[in-house]
Amino acid sequence: SAKPPPQLSELIQFAAAVSSSSYDTKASDMVSNLLVCLLLGKSYDAATEEESHQNASDGDRGNKKGKHGNKSFDNFTFTSVVMSLPTSALNLHRDVRKSCVSALILMRNKGKLPPLKLLELFFRIMAVIADKGLREQVYKHIVNDVRNINKKGKRHEAVNRNVQSFLHKVVGSTVRNKKNNPGGTGGEVDDATQFAAKKAVDMTAELYRRRVWTDVRTVAVLASGVESTVPNVAAVCMRFFLGVEEKMANDEERQENDEWNSVQQIDFHVHSRKTKK
Repeated sequence: SAKPPPQLSELIQFAAAVSSSSYDTKASDMVSNLLVCLLLGKSYDAATEEESHQNASDGDRGNKKGKHGNKSFDNFTFTSVVMSLPTSALNLHRDVRKSCVSALILMRNKGKLPPLKLLELFFRIMAVIADKGLREQVYKHIVNDVRNINKKGKRHEAVNRNVQSFLHKVVGSTVRNKKNNPGGTGGEVDDATQFAAKKAVDMTAELYRRRVWTDVRTVAVLASGVESTVPNVAAVCMRFFLGVEEKMANDEERQENDEWNSVQQIDFHVHSRKTKK
């Protein structure tokens, strides 16, 4: 695609910043939906109609449980894992794509978007788009977002459960089932799914090592990865079970040494008055 004018990227960032600072949720929803449509190569009308149907079905499930309404994504369920993008999304200029991703991250950091709404989209972009800088940006955002959700005294188990379920499905799509087919697809695992599974186990292992996720569900994600047909996915999971406790102990010792060294470097007399003899 042709190189867009620089004003377009500035306009995208400006729209995201203004809508994030506004108290009007409709404005932020409209801007986020437009950005998602650009990244997915969809028309805005079709995407909003699809989202309204999805929200209605999610609301029906939430009403049966007697908990959340239509706008809650806490109990959102990922029914399938599809690591692909349409041709129209692949033809999007890299500068525009990066601006849209940065704008969505800004809106998420401002609390205008639920975390689960962006998880699958960002994973698909990270798996399909061969842009190293964009992949690093998306990966760091997802890890930091999960860490912020689980700050001390601020754990959100519903979101954790759904994020872990999604990662488990991504990794499970590379595991042979009873019919001896990877992920039950009846063929080889494509490159995008392999990359997504590798990032899923990297992410899970990092969050465990940082003591953000240390529950049974986290271990189950990595245990399923041991049986993956993708060699580097299985290797990451095996190394995790062989040496994660030692790495965590080394991290803790290093952190204690850094804190001790920083205390020793403090000059307690830097502001003291010198007396004459």
